[in-house]
Amino acid sequence: MSLTKYIIKRIVYSIGVLFGVSILIFIISNIVPGDPARMALGPRAPEWAVDSLRKEMNLDKPLVERYFLWLSNLMQGDLGESLRSRRPITKDIAEYLPASIEIIALSAFFMAVIGINLGRLSARFSGTWLDGAIRILSYIGIVTPAFVWAIIFLLLFTYLIPIFPTTGRISPGLVAPPRITGMYIIDGLLTGNLRVALDTLWHIVLPSLALSMGGAAQAARMTRASMVDNAEKDYILAARAYGVPSKLIYRRLLLKPSLVAPISIMALDIAALLGNAFLVELVFLYPGISRYGIEAMLNKDLFAIISVVLIIGIGYTIANVVIDVIIAYLDPRVRLGGAKSA
Repeated sequence: MSLTKYIIKRIVYSIGVLFGVSILIFIISNIVPGDPARMALGPRAPEWAVDSLRKEMNLDKPLVERYFLWLSNLMQGDLGESLRSRRPITKDIAEYLPASIEIIALSAFFMAVIGINLGRLSARFSGTWLDGAIRILSYIGIVTPAFVWAIIFLLLFTYLIPIFPTTGRISPGLVAPPRITGMYIIDGLLTGNLRVALDTLWHIVLPSLALSMGGAAQAARMTRASMVDNAEKDYILAARAYGVPSKLIYRRLLLKPSLVAPISIMALDIAALLGNAFLVELVFLYPGISRYGIEAMLNKDLFAIISVVLIIGIGYTIANVVIDVIIAYLDPRVRLGGAKSA
């Protein structure tokens, strides 16, 4: 099976998964106790106003009919109106999602660079004190939740080493660049406003680092385990027997085939960042989509909840497709196996 056919097959599967996720999320969010119309208008609102809002939200219709109405609107790019912000949800998402994408992109970078390099270093010096120290750090990184790292970084870089900003997305006094993508770093670069781009990057270092710690620690352990295991394979032993330098073996022959498992885990960790970022965004007062989602849940903002969960589902799906393609590139047996099974 060619790589193109493999990608198309994975995309078709992913669309089916997203359709199933949309049904599940819609049902769960609609059967949760509580009246969204009453919560939106408050306990003192007259009953006629609450009934009017219920009809406006189609809450007076059967669940199946409501789902297809929502799906029909979704196909036209209409996610409904937020009961909390009183704006179209598409506008809210367009405002908050780019901010979260900036954090997640930098977190993914930290996760890959820190995790793979620590794992490679640990495998290269396996059995030494350095290997032991990295393994202990990895355990600490895995068991410590992201919001705890966020609080540690907040205290550390607020009181002891005040070199990073600890709140907000941009420094007071700076004006956001004209909107192109909604991501201040890219928009700043595209409009020639380098100061805003660097200031935004400076603001997202700490939240991104806090989010990436767990995934980086896990990637380090997976990379080390894969490399130590592959180091006993025949082709590596043969390379050693022919006198290939150890540094070259680890960099050229051992690293690439050892990255399949770590990349798979990292992709899932990166996809999970969008759902796990809400506490980190709250700690750093960062205006991202995760913080928006948790506020929507607290206010039973029905359509906003469904939209945020659907975005997280799309994030997972895209990450899975990307990782499948990367793994198929790294290990051709994956797509060849798919051809045989088909």
